[in-house]
Amino acid sequence: RRVRAMAPARVREALTLLGPVPWALDRPSGRLLGPDWPDVLSSGGADAPRVGQVPDDEDVLCLMALRTAPPPPGLLAPARLGWTSSDAGLVEVSAPGADKRSAVSWLLKGRGLDWSAVVAFGDAPNDLSLLRAAARGVAMANAVSDVRSSATELTASHDEDGVAMWVERNLL
Repeated sequence: RRVRAMAPARVREALTLLGPVPWALDRPSGRLLGPDWPDVLSSGGADAPRVGQVPDDEDVLCLMALRTAPPPPGLLAPARLGWTSSDAGLVEVSAPGADKRSAVSWLLKGRGLDWSAVVAFGDAPNDLSLLRAAARGVAMANAVSDVRSSATELTASHDEDGVAMWVERNLL
């Protein structure tokens, strides 16, 4: 089992660096919503507990923050944390090594495989490092422009079942 988590103190430090923003936390035991987190973004967790501050009782897997602009490069460097985004205005903060590329690399190593065996699909900035490392990086038609330009191939959008179409066309 491989888990990369952040201590609650480090998450509070990241929130200080990000400024006053609505936030939510994913922890091993479930999601917590900060006081200003919009219910519409609760990802099915509208019944998740609301908290006024980051509690000390459990490490955090991901801090999600709403910002009108992404943080400038290096903003989270003092906290030794990384960030990415899966949607406009959403910043996802995590511990070093808690990203898709690192997770797949760990899986490959454990199975004696290398990146030549990997086909990866993506649509958002949080997929970029994975798509760039994979032998075949496939962007969804509805992907953001950076993802489309970094991919080696393009498939149909989510709404058109693009991954299934690619698999049927290339692997079956």
